[in-house]
This record gives sequence, structure tokens and C-alpha cells, in this order.
Amino acid sequence: MDLSQQQCIAAAFALGVPQSIQNLGGTRNENYRLATDLGTWFVRRRFPGYSEPDRVEFDHAALKFLASRGVAVPSPRTTADHSTWFKDGDALWEVFPFVDGTPPSEGSMSQARALGSSLGRFHAEGRAFHLRHDKIGARGETCVLGMLDIATRIDREQAGCTVPLRRYRKWVVEAAEKLPLNAYVALPHTLVHGDIQPANLIMHEDQVAAFVDFDWCAWRPRVYDLAFAVLLCCSFHATPIEGHDIWSLTQEPIISGKLAGTLLDAYEETAGLLCSLERAALIPQITLSWCHCRLAGALKVTSDRRADFLARPPDCLEKFLPRFE
Repeated sequence: MDLSQQQCIAAAFALGVPQSIQNLGGTRNENYRLATDLGTWFVRRRFPGYSEPDRVEFDHAALKFLASRGVAVPSPRTTADHSTWFKDGDALWEVFPFVDGTPPSEGSMSQARALGSSLGRFHAEGRAFHLRHDKIGARGETCVLGMLDIATRIDREQAGCTVPLRRYRKWVVEAAEKLPLNAYVALPHTLVHGDIQPANLIMHEDQVAAFVDFDWCAWRPRVYDLAFAVLLCCSFHATPIEGHDIWSLTQEPIISGKLAGTLLDAYEETAGLLCSLERAALIPQITLSWCHCRLAGALKVTSDRRADFLARPPDCLEKFLPRFE
């Protein structure tokens, strides 16, 4: 972002005089830390595919609602004309107060407990949110047909992917048999974050300082968020997760049953007990979430690397699906 862009955005949102800018990366959105004479701001250029006005309005309404209920989320900054975004040509910009903190520490029991408690509070308050906005159907990014379509597209476009794709197709189909659509939509719903992963969590002193990145928030079953939380925040990895690097984010997870159990116990203390149907749905939903991570992630790497991306371990689900303790 050059100085003229900084000044333009700062003027639109009344942020003050720009002093420094830091590129924070991102796999789709462009994220920046902008310091001005009035404070420090998180400035974000939304990915064009997520920038329809009604979608942005829904996301910002969800943030404002949760913030008003005391949930750890940043509320969007408004412009002089009371809009929560600013259009500069084809670019749509949004601004939030910058929240200091760090990503979650892998293996931390206290942070797993804090995440479970905060996510429980998020879901408990989210039940009262009245707006709705469809984001690729009932299953969201874990849509069975959508993932199978991605697999077919990759197989058709890139040689060498047929063999590694077989495992993902098999896992998707098996999970869908265990959690069919009618059973999934019958599960208890609330407003969910939609993309619970380390890069979207800011921790401070073993507490969740903020949930960020609400591009996939929606009205869905509670297990949608819980599956991602267990998969990506209760796992050990060969190298620390870098949220802006799709290879790092989708490396093989070794889910800890102790961490997952701690998170779920804390969640139930604030959001209420999971029913037996939700408990039964959690493992197949984790499987679908994992297949989404790898299949959608493959579209974010260059086509010549897709076979390598998809062929990485694990090669069987039993290697990482948890036994809850």
C-alpha cells in the first residue's frame, strides 16, 4: 500500500495522519497494520469474491452484534457517511482497531480452555442474532458436492493428481454417509465464525483477545466451528503454523485428545452441553473440514505443485482423528 492509498483510507475513516505501514500478509485478503497519530489500525482489502455489499453488511452486522454482547471481536470503524467500508475503484477496504496479541501457542492447555470458553460465549450470544445470509449453502465450505466438484476440476486440469485425490473423495463420501445433509441441518444452530484457525485468533495472557476474519460467519450448526477448532487448534504440527502460508496451514495435524477434551469441556460450560447427535456429528464434520482444507487449499497453490500439495500425509484418517479424553 503506497502513501497515497494510506492517506486516502485514513481520510475516509478519520484515522489520523499515517506514520507507518506493515504488510501482515493473507491467503486471500490483503491485511495491514497502519499506525497514525491517532492510534493503530487493522486495515483490510477484502478479496473480491467476498466483497458483495450485502455480504459485507451481514459480516459487519454480526461483528457489531457480538461486540455489543461482550464477545471478543473488533467492531468495524465507520466512515464519515456512516458506512463500514470504503470503495476505492475496485478495492473494498474495511478498518478495525488493531488488537495486540499473539497467535495461540501450540499445545497450551490453558489456551485450549480459553478458546473453548470464548467460543462457547460466542455461540451462546450468537443464538439471538436474527440476520441471515447464505454463503454457499447449508454446509458452507464443507459442502460435499462442492468438494467433489473441486476434486473433479483439479483432476481434469492437472496431471498427476488422480491418485492423491482418491483418498479425499473417499473420505468426503464416507463422512457424508455418517453425517447426511438432513441430519446435519437438524443439529442446533447459531451464528458461527466459520473459519476458526490459529491465524484468526489473537491471544493475550492466555485469553482470547479477539476472533478476527469474519468472511465465513453464517447461521450454521455449532459443530461447524467446533470441528475446525479441534482440527486446527488442538493439534501438533511439524512446524509452527503460519496463517498466511497455505502449505503451513494445511500440514499434517496430530490432534491431541487431551487438548480437544479440554476445549470441549470449557465450551460446554458456557454454551451448554452438546447433545448426543452433535457428539456423533463431530468426527465426520472434522473429516469434512480437513478435506476442505486440502482441496480448497490446492486451488491456492500453483498448478504444477498441486499433486505434491495433495499427496502429503496423512494417508489414512486414523492417523489424526482424535479419541476424546
